[in-house]
This record gives sequence, structure tokens and C-alpha cells, in this order.
Amino acid sequence: MSLPALSIRNPVFAVMVSAAMIIFGWLGYQGLGVSQFPEIDFPVVSIAVTREAASPDIMDGDITDVVEDAVASVEGVDYIMSRSMEGISLVTVYFRLERNIDVAMQDVQNAVSAARRRLPVDIDPPVITKVNPNNLPVMWLTLSGSAPLHRISDFAEKELKQEIAAIAEVGGVQFAGLQARSIRVWVDRDKLTSFNLAADDVRQAILKQHAEMPAGYIQSKMVEFNLRTMGEAYSVNEFRKLLVTQRDGQHILLEDLAVVEDGMEDRRSLARFNRMPAIAVGIRKAIGGNLVGLCENVKKELPRLRKMLPPGVELNVPVDSSVFVRENIDELKLTLMLGVLFTGVVCYLFLGSIGTTVNICLSIPTSLIGTFFFINYGVKFFGWPPFTINLMTLLGLSLSVGVVVDDAILVLENIYRLREKGLSMIDAALQGASEISFAAMASTFSIAAIFLPVAFMSGTIGRFFFQFGVTVSVAVILSLVCALTLTPMLSAFFLKLAHEEEKAPRAIHIILVLLISFMIQIPLLILKLFAATGSLLESYCWPVKFFFKYLGNSLPIFLDPFQFLSGKQAWMAFSLEVVIEVLVLVLFVRYFKLGLWAVQFYILKPLFLTPTDLVLNLTTSAYSRLLGYSLKHTNLVLVLGVFIALATGLFLGIGILGQELVPSEDQSRLLVHVVCPVGASIDEIGNLLGRCETILSDRDEVAGIMTAVATESGLLMNEADIFVQLVPRSDRLLTQQQLGPLIRKELMQVEDVRVVVRDQSTEGFTPQRGDPIDFSIQGDWKILPDVGRKIVDSMNYSLTKNNLPLLTDIDMDYRPGMPEVQVTPDREKLALLGMPVSRLAESISLLVGGERVGRFTDKGRRYDVRVRFQEQERTSPENLLLMTLRAGENKLVSVEDVVQELKTVSTLPVINRYNHQRKIEITANTSEGVSQGEAIAKCKELAVSMLPENVTLVELGNASALKETMTSLMFALMLGIVIAYMILGIQFNSFIHPFTVILAMPFAVTGALLTLWLTGDTLNMMSMIGFILLMGLVKKNSIILVDYTNQLREQGMGVEEALVKACPVRLRPILMTSIATIAGAIPAAFGVGPGAETRAPMARAIIGGILFSTVVTLFLVPAFYLFAERWRSFASFLARVEDVPNPK
Repeated sequence: MSLPALSIRNPVFAVMVSAAMIIFGWLGYQGLGVSQFPEIDFPVVSIAVTREAASPDIMDGDITDVVEDAVASVEGVDYIMSRSMEGISLVTVYFRLERNIDVAMQDVQNAVSAARRRLPVDIDPPVITKVNPNNLPVMWLTLSGSAPLHRISDFAEKELKQEIAAIAEVGGVQFAGLQARSIRVWVDRDKLTSFNLAADDVRQAILKQHAEMPAGYIQSKMVEFNLRTMGEAYSVNEFRKLLVTQRDGQHILLEDLAVVEDGMEDRRSLARFNRMPAIAVGIRKAIGGNLVGLCENVKKELPRLRKMLPPGVELNVPVDSSVFVRENIDELKLTLMLGVLFTGVVCYLFLGSIGTTVNICLSIPTSLIGTFFFINYGVKFFGWPPFTINLMTLLGLSLSVGVVVDDAILVLENIYRLREKGLSMIDAALQGASEISFAAMASTFSIAAIFLPVAFMSGTIGRFFFQFGVTVSVAVILSLVCALTLTPMLSAFFLKLAHEEEKAPRAIHIILVLLISFMIQIPLLILKLFAATGSLLESYCWPVKFFFKYLGNSLPIFLDPFQFLSGKQAWMAFSLEVVIEVLVLVLFVRYFKLGLWAVQFYILKPLFLTPTDLVLNLTTSAYSRLLGYSLKHTNLVLVLGVFIALATGLFLGIGILGQELVPSEDQSRLLVHVVCPVGASIDEIGNLLGRCETILSDRDEVAGIMTAVATESGLLMNEADIFVQLVPRSDRLLTQQQLGPLIRKELMQVEDVRVVVRDQSTEGFTPQRGDPIDFSIQGDWKILPDVGRKIVDSMNYSLTKNNLPLLTDIDMDYRPGMPEVQVTPDREKLALLGMPVSRLAESISLLVGGERVGRFTDKGRRYDVRVRFQEQERTSPENLLLMTLRAGENKLVSVEDVVQELKTVSTLPVINRYNHQRKIEITANTSEGVSQGEAIAKCKELAVSMLPENVTLVELGNASALKETMTSLMFALMLGIVIAYMILGIQFNSFIHPFTVILAMPFAVTGALLTLWLTGDTLNMMSMIGFILLMGLVKKNSIILVDYTNQLREQGMGVEEALVKACPVRLRPILMTSIATIAGAIPAAFGVGPGAETRAPMARAIIGGILFSTVVTLFLVPAFYLFAERWRSFASFLARVEDVPNPK
């Protein structure tokens, strides 16, 4: 027994199936997280190794090179990048997307541990984390106020950090502007010399006099005691009294030759919030965590965290990435609801009956809500993580709104046609559903089949397309279930013809009316008595009252009588309201059908339904005449089809349509990356940034700014990020894309500053930053800087075809110019004095650079103890010559006596590598009106023409992702067509008919390309996904025509006769399904609000493709069908002639 027959004979089955979809789908929806895009956690492992005061060259050769060699053999490594700076080496290992990050991290730990013996002994233990240094924190908090900075820093580092790290979904905490508490020992050079002491004497004194070690345990027969020597100083005053040495019975204490203070570490970072000093706290998302969930969890904890703040400290949230995500998802939900509404209106205009429209539109909530169950719980059955409510899943549902009614339309239209022939409702439902089931299943499975190539796609596009494809496939399959169960069941009992609906319905029996009214009134009464909007006695108009309060207006008196009444009078008024409400409800229930009928036949029918029927009849008549002409001139129609296909190929080949990875969105936020002079002090950097902040704050479009310098290890001190929060789009005239060039132009007026304005909406699609142009050059390091500068100069002068600048924000990570003082020892003099070179180096490092020589305990927390010369004694290189070194037991010599040369040279502050080779990375943004694909092609052409033989170019980031995306999508497009042909071949049991069906697919591409060109959109990841969805959608029109034509031919009709009859009969459902699909996509195509730039190209491509392919399909498919059948008949004739026996 087929599904339609089972549902008609057992109506409860159909109702329960649909109810189960809605109930379990709602449960699935409740458990889904929210994100902007499918959650993609790139498997990245970072290894940070510190070696205090080591130069970048030393870090590169002794540490970075060793670590890279060790991790290169780990399974699944895609590529390795590294940065070597003063005192730190940061090696980042990027794994292939399918690699398990936890297993990868364990393998990296094992590899680094195995290589530990090859690393210098004086390094700190390597820190290995699952953190991608290119990803910014998803949320920033700031601490500011009147409290001392050291107090705020200590609270942030020792208390707030632990509280935030314990919040669910948090994967890490980092700081900007933090100066950790530290015990500073400021040595006085003159006093040190006067006491005949050297640097090492101070170090050894602290190590010996400030020491606490466990001494084992004391054991007796009954008790065991731990033993510990309490040798550490437990206060600053006690620390000042540490004995350095003893001379002639005189004690020389630490305070005699140094200033000891409870201070802070050296200022190497900076943060400001709205131009005021602050400490910024960056919060990273955990691997596998949810961005919106993380931000919501943190915001829930803010009231508790604010209670912990020291007096005079404020906690603010200047950066919250979840705000735009929430707004985008809310806009997508609105788009989905509007799509449902538009689709319902289209169905009503075509069907002319509210009841029939409801029958069809029931498949929309049933299939869409049911999809949530599968994308939450169903995917777990296959071992996949649950999806989230994101752009791809919601856009998939939104674009499916017009598709999920297609099957129901086909079934209902066929049943209605049979009813018009005189069949009863049950017989028409059984026969009509049976006849159309094949076409419905063929069109549905062909849509699902187009997404099978997802299994062969890798990278980011594969993850994005996977969630989109699964969502659409599940929705259309569930809609097929609804079309074969609920739709025929309802048609068998409630479907009426047009002339039957013209009679006015009778009013519902009063007893049934009273029963329904009281069933509705009881829940309403409970709502009024326990309403959360005010007093226990709420007017029956409390939803209206809530609306007025939401608008901020005072309530009209008639809506709130209880403000004038109280006690018994209030209860009487309340009882009167209940009685009035019951009476209104009784009248509404009794005459609802009659009122609805009156509205339909006296208002809607003359205004909308009759004109629609007239247009459809004229269209059908015109189509019949044009179809007859096209069947008589099949060769002309086919030649026109070939010409359109060739024009489409030429359109793609000459590159009229631009390419980009993703469209830029107006997220009401910008990131301004500021590059200050290399070697500038932190105070000078603060001044330069202050001038930039002033310019930004003066703009009306800017709501707030947060500045951060050196937020983590691996970042240079002379580079800063200014997070610019814009006012909402509705409150400003300029878009984010228009503001970027204006801000760049104004900030470039600040001297000694280079500015890069970054668009954060294009980030997150690769492990790197989202720069549109991103490539590196590698090879002979001696010539690499000159080659890089030449390429950058050429890029600066590159122009478009219209003689406009091609690129902006051109940047290169080669940063020369860091001044370095080099001390060359005189080895002969050192040998005469019996002094090793290491003593000179260690003394300079201790007193000039500063070193950690111990730890200090206060309230259970440990702080560094650092020794260094006082500031005025290390302000210039010449001050080094006045230092003294110990040359014997009681003898000191100055550095000047044992140094051969003291010179200042220019060096690199950072050395960058890619896959073991030094590299120079060049990035840029495209100018307004320039596509990413055009800019990349031009830059590659420039770079390749200038590269020597021993220098190579490697594409990185979004530039590499664009190439991979376009290749993967074209492969998926072609493979999808092949799979669709195979499935249709099985369904039609023919080699020719499947080709006839897929003939419409190329013309969908034609319509989509033409639409994108007219609307100024580009070929990007979103529009290409729309292309692939189109490949599944446009086949249904061909299937409807071919299937019905085959049915008529099986009844004995000739080919041309069957086509002439089948095509006009199927015109109405074809137009209805196509227009319904277009109506469902209209809100996304023409929508505004957050995220509209991303979802619009996909919807526009679908609208243009369906519109164009529908027109072409109605003529080309019948013409080719006739052409193919004639050739098949001719081939059969030739075969029969060959089979005739030879008379001889």
C-alpha cells in the first residue's frame, strides 16, 4: 500500500506523522546553539618558547629552527609558520581541517619533548596551546577608574582571570595594558662601585639570602612532620634588609646599594577605552565552543564580577562579537517568516481558496520545523556534531520555503484536476496522488542528489556547504512526506471545487460554539489572573496594553480601568469583562466561516483572484500557440539554446563578473591596525595612538573605541589595534565600506603612522586574517627584502582599467630599523684579567636588561623579583661603559676597559618563516569597486614578472581560499549534474529522458549570472552555493513536463500530440511552483538589515536562475524531447531495415 493510500484510509496516521515532525522538531530547535556561520575550529597548535633577552637571530637559529624540525613530522600538518622576536619564539602549526585537534596537540607535545635536549638549557618550559594567534578574542572587557594601576593589574591577573576562565565556553584570557606586580630592585651604580661590589654579587646575595626549600620530614613512631626552612623575605621591608656581604664586621644590606619597591613590571603594553587608560581583558572561544553561548555566559556573570571589583574600578564591554551575530540571526528569522507569508500569498492567488492554500502551506511549518530535529539529533546518529542556527542553516530553510510547497502543489493540483472531471474526493485523492507521486519523488530526490558531491569537498567551503546541503535536503524530503500523506488525506475529506465554495456556509451549531468558546476562554482567564505585566486583575486587552507600554506611551483609560477601581468594584469590573469576552468569542466562533467566506468572495475574489485567473488563462493560451510554433521549428529553438549556452560560457570566460571569497558586511565595527615607527618607545607610541583616537572620536559615526598594544606574546610593541564600534546602521548615513576610506584618509595625516583598515566580516574563513590579498615570497634572504620592496612599490602604482587605484592598505611584514647596541668584547684584555666573556654578558643582561632573580610571596600568590640599574643609569649606550665588573676577589674593572667596540646597528625586530624558510608576507585590501579575483590576478602577474629564479610566491589566507573555493564549487557543480543524470536515468529507465530533464540546468546558470551582473554582485561562496541549489530546483519543471508527456504517450498518444496537451496542462503547476520559490527568496534578495550583503547574492542568483530557466524550459525541453524522439524513431527504423533478411 502506498503512502497516499495509507494516509487516506487511515487519516490518523497522516496527522500523527505531521504532529511528530512539529513536536520533535521544536525539541530539536530548543537545543540548538546560535552562531553566524557553521562552527569551524581550525586545528591549530602554537608553541611559545621564551628565552629572556635573546635576540631574534638567536631565537630563530637556536629555538625556532629546532622546534619546526621537530613538529614537521607530525601527522596531518598542512603548513607551519613562525615568528622569532626578542626573547620569544612562536611556532604555529596548521593542521588539515579533518585532523583531531586534541590528538594533534598530544603529538606536538611529544615531538617538542623529544627535541628538548637540542634546545638551550636556559629557556623557560615551552608553552603549547590550541590557540590560533591570528584569531582575535571574541569579546573584550576593560577595567578602568581612579584606583592605582598596579591594584587594577593585580586584580585582573590574580582574580578576574581565574573567574573568567572558569566560565563555560571560555578557551583563554589575554590582556592588554597589564603591568603585573613585581618586586623591583633598582641598583645604584655609584653605590655598588663604592662598596666594591659587582652585578653578580647582588644576584648571589638574593639567591642565597632569599631562599626557601623543603627539607624532608621528621618521623617518629607515632607522628610524621614535614620540614621546611622559612628563608624567604615576606615583606618589602624584610627584603630591604637582605645581607649582601660583610666587610670588617660591617653588614652591607640590599637597601644600602639599591632601592627596593613593590612595583610593576616594565611597561611593554598599552590599552585605552574611549581614550582613557584601561586594562583590556580579551576572552577567546574554546575549541568546539559556541561564540554566542560564550558571550551570553560572560554577560550573565558580569553582575557578579562587578561586585568583586576594587573600589573606584569600572568594568565595561567595548567589544562583543555576538551582538552582530544575534542581529543577523534575528534578521534571518524575519526573512524566513516573510518568505512563508509571500509563498502563502502566491499559493492563494493561484488556488483561489483559503482552505486549499492552508492545505498546501501546512507542509511549510511541518517540514521546516521537522528539519531542526535532524540537524540537532539526527546528525549525531552519523557521528557528526549538531549544527547550529546560523546563516547557512537558516538561509537554507528560507530559500526552501518556496520549494517545500512544490510537491504539495503538484499533488493538490492533480487531485483538483481529477475532481473537476467528476471524481469523488476520495477517488480523486487516491488516483491524483498516485499519478503524481513519481514526478514528486523524482524532483525531490534530484534536489537532494545535487548535494551528494559535498562528501568530496574539503576545506571551509565543504563545511559551509555541508550544513546548507543537509538542511535543504532534509527539508525537501520531509515536504515530500507531507505531500504524500497530509495533503492527499486533507484533500480526500475537505477539497471543494470552485463552484462548491461559492455557496455561503452555514453558521456553526450553538452548542459546538459554546464548547469551543469555553475551551478558549479558560486558558485566557488563567493568563489574566497570573499575567506577568502588572496586577492580578488584568484587562482582557493586556496584549494591547503591553504594546502601548512597549511604545513608551501612556495607556488609554478604557484599556486600564483598574487604575481607577479597587476592591469589590475591581472584581465586578473584572467579571463584566469576562462576560463581554465570552460573548465576543461566541460571536466570533459562530460566524467566523461566514465572515471569511464574505471577505473572500466579496473582496479578495474581485480584487485579486479574478485578475489572476484572467492572466493565467491568457498566459496558457499564448503559451499553447507559442509551443505549437516552437514544435514546428525545433531546429531553430535548439540553435537558440546552443547560442545562449555559448554566450554564457563566453560571459564566464572573459571575466565580466568579479570574484571574491565572501561579500563584505556592514557589521557596525572596524579594526584599524596602526603601525608606528620601529624602535619607538611605549610613551611615543601612546602619543601617536592618542592623536589617532582623537580623530576617530570626533566622527559622529563612532560610538566607542578601544585601543590595544601587544595583547599577547608574538606581537610587536610598535603595532596597535584600534577597535572601532560604529553607531547602528540606521543611525548613520554612510555604510561601513564608505567609512573605511574616509577614516584611512584622515588617519594618514598623522605623521610617523601607517594605517591598515581591516574588515572583520571577511575573517574566520581561513586560519589566517581576512586580508583579500595575501601572499608571501620565499627564497634567497639576501635579495628577498629588495624584491619585496619592488613588488610593494609596483602594487602601489597599480591601476584598474578605469585608471583608479587597484589596492589600498598595502602592507609588508618585513620591519627593518630596530636599533640595536652591539658590545664587542676585547678578548685579550679579558684573558689577561682571567675574566670569561660570559661574565660581561651576564652582568650587562642583569643590570641593564633586567632579570628575574627570585619569587616573592604575598597572600598566597607569587610575584617576580627583578634586578636592574636605576633608569637614569641606562638611558644611553655610553652609560654601559661606566659599569664595573669583578676581575678578582677585591678588584673591579669598568666595562670600558674590556670592550673593544660599542656600536649601534639596525636590525630586524621579528623574523618570519613559512614551512622552514624565511618569508616576507605582503597583504592588501582592494579599492572600492575592485573585486578580489581581479586584484589577485593583477598582483600575481606583477609579482611573477619581478621574481628572480630563486624566489617563489605562495598564496595565503583568503587569496588561497578563493582559489580552492572556486575549484571545489565547479567540481561539485559538474559532479552534481552527473549524479542527477544517474538518478533520473534510474527513475525514468532511459538514457535520453534524463538528458532532456537536465537540459534546463545550464540556462539556470545563465539567468543567475545575468542577475548578479545587473545587481552588481560577484561570484562568491554564497552566490555559488545558490548556483548549486539551482541545479536541483530547475530540474523539477522538466520532470513535470517529461513525466506527464510519458503518461499520455502510454495512453496511446503520439509524441507531438502528447506534448501539445501535456505542456499547457502542466503550465499552471510549473508557474505556481516557480513563482512560489521566487516568492520565498524575495525577502532574502531584497532584505536590509544586518547580514543582508551576504545572503542577498545567493537569493538573487536563485531568483534569476529560476525565472530564466522556467521560460527556457517551457520551450526548449518540449523541442528537444520531440527532436530526440524523432532521432530515436529514425534509429529504430534503420535497425529494422538492417534486420530485414537479404532476398538472396
